[in-house]
Amino acid sequence: MNNSIIILLWYGDNIDSKYGIGIFSDKYKIKLLNEHNSEFRFIVPFEISNGNVSFVLFAVWTKDKNKDCKKIEYTEQTWNAINYKKYEKFLNGSTILIGDFNSNNY
Repeated sequence: MNNSIIILLWYGDNIDSKYGIGIFSDKYKIKLLNEHNSEFRFIVPFEISNGNVSFVLFAVWTKDKNKDCKKIEYTEQTWNAINYKKYEKFLNGSTILIGDFNSNNY
């Protein structure tokens, strides 16, 4: 029997939303970074660590900025996020950007 604990962290529009990003692991701690800017709707920075390894993971699912605001193109969302001043320090180290970048909407 495996006694490992699976850690799940969910980030979405609200608690009842079906739209969001889920991160899970049975080997790593997962923490949403305080520097997260919700203006980048689903470009979410997490710290992933296990004592031996530590890195920043940007979980990406580019969508409209939000349903109540003027649309920002999907690729522009990613560009704005990686050029966001508070994210600059993460992009100089061990960092992974992974997910669905929706580079076209055809």
